[in-house]
Amino acid sequence: MTQLSREERREIATEYVDRVNSNTLCSHCGKQPIEWHNHSHVDKPNARVSSLRTQGASIARIEAEMNSSIPLCRSCHMKEDGRLETLLKSHPYRKGKVYVKELPCDKCGRDFKPLRKGLCYSCYQAENQHKWPSRNK
Repeated sequence: MTQLSREERREIATEYVDRVNSNTLCSHCGKQPIEWHNHSHVDKPNARVSSLRTQGASIARIEAEMNSSIPLCRSCHMKEDGRLETLLKSHPYRKGKVYVKELPCDKCGRDFKPLRKGLCYSCYQAENQHKWPSRNK
């Protein structure tokens, strides 16, 4: 019996994991694609299904890890790990909220977000139009 190369083992493992993942639904909500959640992954990051696939581990080892893990979609996995709550707390931007205070344009006085040296977009374009050569020459 010949020894398989790492690339061949990785290819076999990838095909197996992809096949199982395509036929597995999230255990909480039934969505796909799935990730494999196991509380021991914090202490043993190389024991994750994705790591075992990359390492070209045996099908038996990958299958054992899948059996000890819970299939979850990304949203449910982030909720289970507490990452979703952490992300929402640390995410400073909320839809509809203005974060840059509008200021009056130095040239026309219209309120704008201060992005162009004290000028609104229209005044900035008008002032810098002469600096750009025309393409139709």
